[in-house]
Amino acid sequence: MSEAECVSNAILAKFPHDSVANFVFGLAVFHYGHHSYAITLFRNALRADPNNVEAQQALETAIRTMRAAKPHDVCVIGNSHTGLFKPIRDVSVFWVGPVTMRRLGKEGTEFLDYRNFGIGAGATVVAVFGEIDVRAHFMKRSDGSDRSIAEVADSLVSGYLRTLAEAFKISGAQRQIVASLPPPFREGIQVKHESIGDVRQRVAVTVAVNERFRFGCQLLGFGYLDLYTPFANEAGALAEQFTEDGFHIHINQAGLAAQELRKLL
Repeated sequence: MSEAECVSNAILAKFPHDSVANFVFGLAVFHYGHHSYAITLFRNALRADPNNVEAQQALETAIRTMRAAKPHDVCVIGNSHTGLFKPIRDVSVFWVGPVTMRRLGKEGTEFLDYRNFGIGAGATVVAVFGEIDVRAHFMKRSDGSDRSIAEVADSLVSGYLRTLAEAFKISGAQRQIVASLPPPFREGIQVKHESIGDVRQRVAVTVAVNERFRFGCQLLGFGYLDLYTPFANEAGALAEQFTEDGFHIHINQAGLAAQELRKLL
């Protein structure tokens, strides 16, 4: 990256809601081919400053670029956990950055319009969101009791699935699949990302959210992709043999993920 891009990235890390930093870093990631993440950054810039004309123009350019692309019939869209799917043949992966279920529930298809990523008729869409909500935000809104966990999970999941259902409908896609949350990282793992609560709480919340994913998918006719059960240890956390950084499922497990995905196609 150039000096300006490095400075912008550093500012963005410190001031994530800065319009200029989001815009400049968006230009950088767009240049390096991360068009789906660039769209998120340009939207962030406009959310901070709706009068940022350059960000609006850049967003329109990024969307035109994505709409002109020809993705595979199976498209995976979501946060950094989409990386698990990159080695799978004939699958297009759209990493949109650290986007939460809560944001998708609030902003709806104004933010997540599948058509803006070139996803359209006949496609299968796999949505991979939610881990950030559980790790960094959930316990801010819950007192940790079973009732509180259930109420927060109900609110987050209902808004998220509502947005996915609308995005699916207007895109004309053939099939919608919702990926479960992966197992949370186990005790003793140092992660660079914000984390709240202990592993017992994160496991309880992850299980509660996944139960609601599964039930919601049944109601909506969506597929439910289980990325929790195959990779969890006895305590419900991410098993050591399936991860390198203790946080993400390692890409050498893409074959197992592909096997689970094929069951739904």
